[in-house]
Amino acid sequence: MKTLDTSILETRIKKYQQLRELLADPEIAEVCRQMVSKNGHSASEPAKTAKSTPSARAVTQRGQLFDAAKQVASGISGKFSTRDLLNKIKGNGIQLAAKREDVAIAGVLKRLVEHGFLRRSGTRGKTQYEVIR
Repeated sequence: MKTLDTSILETRIKKYQQLRELLADPEIAEVCRQMVSKNGHSASEPAKTAKSTPSARAVTQRGQLFDAAKQVASGISGKFSTRDLLNKIKGNGIQLAAKREDVAIAGVLKRLVEHGFLRRSGTRGKTQYEVIR
């Protein structure tokens, strides 16, 4: 029958017990805390975030953009493109918070088609949409 060599484990346990006894002293605990938290370096300043300026009617949430696009699209008669809808949305004073507005609108149009509100026709690059009435 083989036995396990636990001497390494017992040595570590003894060292951790010694460390616990040392850290029971508040002064030593404070010195260790300072050494560990700074790791020998001075503390750096926290990262600064850019403050965004809120626009009057920035549409930021996915549902809000969906609703705005649905409302604007319902007022368009005939076929329209992604760019047409984007221009109409902007013309109504609604600002999009997305970096790529065309991508955001394309995603909303796709969902409007899936929901049965719009009909899609045409080929890639010349896709047209029409409201199902």
